[in-house]
Amino acid sequence: MRVWDTENLIYDGLRALPWLRYLSAMWILCGEIRSLFEDRLTSSEQVLISSTMDVVREVVTTGEVRAATGLAAAELVTEWQQLISERQNEVLPGQWNAWITFELLTAELAGTADRYEATERLTLAATERWREPYPGKARMIDKNEEIDDSSPMARTLATFGRVVTHINQAGQLPRDPATVRAQVILEPPWISRTKRLFSGPDPSLSRRLMAGLARRSRSM
Repeated sequence: MRVWDTENLIYDGLRALPWLRYLSAMWILCGEIRSLFEDRLTSSEQVLISSTMDVVREVVTTGEVRAATGLAAAELVTEWQQLISERQNEVLPGQWNAWITFELLTAELAGTADRYEATERLTLAATERWREPYPGKARMIDKNEEIDDSSPMARTLATFGRVVTHINQAGQLPRDPATVRAQVILEPPWISRTKRLFSGPDPSLSRRLMAGLARRSRSM
């Protein structure tokens, strides 16, 4: 799997979704991010993540950002910013990128960040988790980086791609992202569907994204 290309396919796929579908995808993907860092999260981080997931889920299920939800999101932005400011020098890049992803997602709901802004650090949170440990905080980006299709990083990226393509091609998407997540997990492996004719909101996007990811994750 070519990491840079796969990350870009996921990034482009998310930003091409209608906003509520995007939020549904982010609810699922942020749950995956939480599971990647489960062993190192403090109780306060767990509470912050759960609260963030709750407000995202509420917006998706109601179809709008209600006043109370927007205020709750704004409070969460402040809490995330405080956490990041106080502890950013204590953690490795993967966890830092996870924090930024959650903070930007709440900022989107609060109206203080542009929509889709949380996509900027999402895949970095996942990929950097599997690059640990390496010396220092900085790492040069290698656009030619390739990983084995059976590696944990490749499996994580393939899961992300499966979520994005499912949500893009689904005709009538359930309002509750938890239901969508169950569908993604229970359906047959997504690579077996790469030859289907998609009828979702953007069929060409589904074809491009799934074909590209299929080339890079044949073992999934």
